[in-house]
Amino acid sequence: MIIHTLTNDEFDEFYSLVEFMVKEAEFKDAEPDRQMIWNMCQSPDGVVFLAKNEGKLVGFLAALKQRYFFSPKERVTDMGFYVLPMLS
Repeated sequence: MIIHTLTNDEFDEFYSLVEFMVKEAEFKDAEPDRQMIWNMCQSPDGVVFLAKNEGKLVGFLAALKQRYFFSPKERVTDMGFYVLPMLS
């Protein structure tokens, strides 16, 4: 298993996994917005970590640095995470 930050070349693969996640999740009525996701990935305050197993994308964690709504203090919060189910 290798974990690394998303590169621009991996965006399409990452976006496909986001679409897969949304289809099976409780928020499946929300349509993923490709441009919105791209903007978060390109933001200096955003980061996406990918998990790959034998070269195949199996999971991700997206995070964003932001301020609390009630304070100027900053924090990092997850924007979403997903791991493909293990098949035996």
